[in-house]
Amino acid sequence: MNSTIPRTVAGAAFLLLAFLLYSPGVSAGPEARVSRAAEAFWAGEYAEVLELTAPLIDGEPAASPNALEARKWRASALVAMGDAAAAREEVARMLDADRRARFSPDYEYPPAVIELFHTVRDSLYPGTMDIRTVAVGDFENNSIYKGDFHKLDFDLFRGAFQHLIMYDLSRATSLEVVDRQRVNQLLGEIEMNQGGFADPKAAVKAGRFLGAHCFIYGQYMIISGKEVIITARVVHTATGKILSVHQVEGEFGGDPRRFLDLEKKLVLEIAESIDSLIVDVAGEPSGIAREMALFFEERSASREAWNGYVESTLAVSEALALEDRKDYRAALEKWKEVLSLDPGNEVASRKVRIIPLLLGG
Repeated sequence: MNSTIPRTVAGAAFLLLAFLLYSPGVSAGPEARVSRAAEAFWAGEYAEVLELTAPLIDGEPAASPNALEARKWRASALVAMGDAAAAREEVARMLDADRRARFSPDYEYPPAVIELFHTVRDSLYPGTMDIRTVAVGDFENNSIYKGDFHKLDFDLFRGAFQHLIMYDLSRATSLEVVDRQRVNQLLGEIEMNQGGFADPKAAVKAGRFLGAHCFIYGQYMIISGKEVIITARVVHTATGKILSVHQVEGEFGGDPRRFLDLEKKLVLEIAESIDSLIVDVAGEPSGIAREMALFFEERSASREAWNGYVESTLAVSEALALEDRKDYRAALEKWKEVLSLDPGNEVASRKVRIIPLLLGG
């Protein structure tokens, strides 16, 4: 009998703990509430999102990271519920607390929410630039090698390079990276590509409209079946000055580790340029390059024995191109292919949850 009582008490304690941890109405830590709100959104429990985030809106400083994240998920839920006016109010209050706030990285949120954010931001703070906001444009394909390299379409690297640099900077650093949808829409409107790779004026115009102090764009040349050269320019949009030109070259040959080394070197050099800009303009220390280096160390360790990097990267580029054409059903299948090649791909994991929303399912 005595042995039964402890088990009963333990069972009751476990149920109480579970209730405390998972009941929306019971107090929980701010970070836990934000995380649960995000999961509730993806589960379609929009009323629960509002309930979970209400204490953060009322009890946290307006500009605190948790309060800002709460506003983002509330806006997302309200858009899904069809209450656009209330969603706009959440975005406006978020920007009132912190004009630098963004829905970044963009793959974390539905496209309709990001579009609403830019509409509100443009109406309230047009042309506002932040020193820690960057935009990444197109990388032109100027390859001269015309051979059959594992049946790869070299032009797919255009979207791949843009995506990789945006992902690396947003995931690894404290920078705010303008979402790809916004960048490509604006570049299409100002026809930047007509100026080609050597047109920093178009980059300045794009960066100012996007609220980015830095605009990054470039080109790549596949010279042979084994050699590739990648070049990037970093433009300071406030002055039009080309901060730096970076060129990396080496063997490619389909080896994902070699490709990673080239990408790593290029992005690290870009990060150093941004560090220099922040120091020069804002007069404050910046650790973007260090954050980037730590990120690559962790990524290299986790993917050391993985040989599907190139294939999954090109599949990502195809998926993004399909999204641009609004062929969402085909894009969804391509994102699933990315996950089969790279089960840990965070972008693909989010996309297979977001796209069904676009398809009404």
